[in-house]
Amino acid sequence: MTEHGDDRRLFRSALVKKLLAIVVVLLLGGAAAGWWFLLREPEASSSESVDQTAIFMPVPAIKVPIIRGNSVISEIVIDLSLEIHGEERRALLLQRMPYVIDAMTVELYELMRYRFMSDRGYDATLIKRHVKLAIDKAGGQDLVAEVLVRSIHTGG
Repeated sequence: MTEHGDDRRLFRSALVKKLLAIVVVLLLGGAAAGWWFLLREPEASSSESVDQTAIFMPVPAIKVPIIRGNSVISEIVIDLSLEIHGEERRALLLQRMPYVIDAMTVELYELMRYRFMSDRGYDATLIKRHVKLAIDKAGGQDLVAEVLVRSIHTGG
């Protein structure tokens, strides 16, 4: 009888150790993935093009309602310019502009739904980073070099 009790205890001990190791690996993997996708700064582009002339392209003002509960409490108007390097990328951006503006608008709607944006005073750095990520997804990684926030107006 004690042999079976010892075997069960050893089996449980080994099982607990294996499960603990699996949980630790999953937690470390999840933490690494979270850092990689959410917290790390994007790497600088290493590709060089022939034409590096900076072109600043204004984007039509984007109006985003600030919604709390079931009603619009305010509205924010964001004026942006996009810095593009080279005439080739400018032409490509003009071709993809409907998708880029749509991606920027959707990203701004998503971002403005969080209360911390109004608490931070509509942080231009955070807006730039999110808009740049949206443009990279919609138009291509190296299409736009920088997003410039010209103005942010809030209304009641």
